[in-house]
Amino acid sequence: MGVRHMQGVPAHIEYLKSDSIRRNIAHCKFSKHLGKKNYICICTDSPHNEKACNSSSRCDYYTDKRN
Repeated sequence: MGVRHMQGVPAHIEYLKSDSIRRNIAHCKFSKHLGKKNYICICTDSPHNEKACNSSSRCDYYTDKRN
């Protein structure tokens, strides 16, 4: 169902669930766990390399290590 067919329904309802796996910072191949929800980025291509990783949802270098 497209957004134009959803008269009177908020657009975010259509995009709440997707077919892909939800991103999680703990499942990122390039995150290193430092304890108590602290992660650093270990991707050498990322501008945030060796810095705190705050959001896997906005990361261009996110790769799921479960696959």
